[in-house]
Amino acid sequence: MAQRSPATGVAQLLELVDVEWRRLLSALERERQAVGGAGRLAGGWSGGDVLSHARLYDAWLLGMLEPAQREVQMPYRSYLTPDAELHARNRHHVEADRSLPEEEIERRALETHSRLREVLARLSDETLTASHTVTGSGFLPSGRGRSLAELIAIETYWHYADHADDLDRLAADVPG
Repeated sequence: MAQRSPATGVAQLLELVDVEWRRLLSALERERQAVGGAGRLAGGWSGGDVLSHARLYDAWLLGMLEPAQREVQMPYRSYLTPDAELHARNRHHVEADRSLPEEEIERRALETHSRLREVLARLSDETLTASHTVTGSGFLPSGRGRSLAELIAIETYWHYADHADDLDRLAADVPG
């Protein structure tokens, strides 16, 4: 895998978020056309599950950046979350969303992503490049942390890219 670098400013951050979000939605559409949404990724996830999962992380990040928009979720501290807790969290939220119609999952994902993008656009370049640590309630400036740009990349465009790649592989594996 190529070395990933976080955005160096808000304009670049928004461009990367937009490009990878569109790529994720396009990969989801290709997967739906190739396998009719019946394909299964690791863990038995469908394309709709992936979109629900991406929305979960958009919503978490939105709440970390703007606490008034926080929704109730299982605990999560980004890259600091142990794998077992991360997998349990993902399973819990994806399984809960499976009862929703596909259109509702997509509506919620688009709406949450739009709100997150608005918050990201209000960040300053200075804030984005400053080191922060992850707490249960937000990102705090800290000389021992990671740049806010990297923390955002983990939850957005790097995350979207990984799942878009998974969906593309699933669609490509369809005989025909």
